[in-house]
Amino acid sequence: MTSNNSPEQKLRAENAALRARLEEAEDTLRAIRSGEVDSLVVETDAGPQVFSLDTAEAASNRLRGEILAQVSDAVIAVDREERITFFNAAAERQYRVRSDEVLGRKISEIYAHHWPSPDAEAATRSALREHGAWRGEIAQRLHDGRELHVESSWTMLRGADGADIGMVAAIHDITERKRRAAELHRVSILLDTLLHTAPIGFCFLDRDLRFARINERLAEMNGISAEAHQGRHVSEILPTLVEQIRDVTGRILATGEAVLNHEFSGETPAAPGVRRFWKESWYPVPAGGGEVMGFGVIIEEITSQKHAEETIARQVRELEALYTTSPTGLFQFDADLRFVRVNAWMAAINGRSIEAHIGRTVGDMMNPELAGQFEGFSAKSCKPASRCWNSKCMERRLRTSRSATG
Repeated sequence: MTSNNSPEQKLRAENAALRARLEEAEDTLRAIRSGEVDSLVVETDAGPQVFSLDTAEAASNRLRGEILAQVSDAVIAVDREERITFFNAAAERQYRVRSDEVLGRKISEIYAHHWPSPDAEAATRSALREHGAWRGEIAQRLHDGRELHVESSWTMLRGADGADIGMVAAIHDITERKRRAAELHRVSILLDTLLHTAPIGFCFLDRDLRFARINERLAEMNGISAEAHQGRHVSEILPTLVEQIRDVTGRILATGEAVLNHEFSGETPAAPGVRRFWKESWYPVPAGGGEVMGFGVIIEEITSQKHAEETIARQVRELEALYTTSPTGLFQFDADLRFVRVNAWMAAINGRSIEAHIGRTVGDMMNPELAGQFEGFSAKSCKPASRCWNSKCMERRLRTSRSATG
């Protein structure tokens, strides 16, 4: 059997008293909104206080109540004991509770502030005491286990005598904004890492062709530190390349399309007087409305490749000259002994045109005995897939062949 003074009985009595207070408050609020009440008598620590509510003030109160109920941010008011006295529709959505479930309850039952430090909490309370208001960002841990990041604006409520009677807070949920900012920061760190560790050059130029960002590799190519590039025009860093750059960026501004694998050549401060070569891809960086706000550039130096290509081209020209002007016969064939190239002297030995040799085998172009001797000699003497013979060898074989055939 439960005693009348048991904790359960006390809790039921307190709940009943609270429900009665809430019903009385709701009746009073309805009366104020409808304009039925001319004045209120409110019990305070200093004794009963009379608040008059003429028609204009009652209408103003109704209007303020409706506005607070409809605003998109959560609006919560509490009394001096931090019991909830107002909870608008946005607060219901944000905290996933109904106002009739929380009115009269401690705000700590809905959420707890997660202060970054004890000093931050102390500074906030000090601002409220001294200035009657505080605004800032803070994290909230909710009753259902969620955590919100919010922007809060707190204002102290004061009675007719100037004493604090509670507080009202407008609370804007910025959780998603903070998440996006954190993701952007993560991507920015990743981009910085890629920029500074990549073996090729990267930079961003604004629309006026000033360096907004550059990685260390490109700074090395240019012979000027990355810091010294910031905010400077390309003409100050790369005067010999300005016209080429303007040509490419002009095409991008006219078409809105990237220019890929474009070859640049010129000098840089890293090697004055030396012509260098780069392969570059330029991309438009869009702003709102499709406008181009700048350019992203990927740059690979190809000076060594260009020099190698020039060396190969020179060697090809020399080989061509050798085939054309050599006083001896030269020819080249593949692993199947098919002619790839012959010079005029060699073609004359075989009594056929140069064109007639290409793609034909030694056996096609020479008598069988000579071809057989040649194939046997080549198989023993030459390993590579492509073989080149000079005229002295061929003269010897032709003489041998002619002597054998009589």
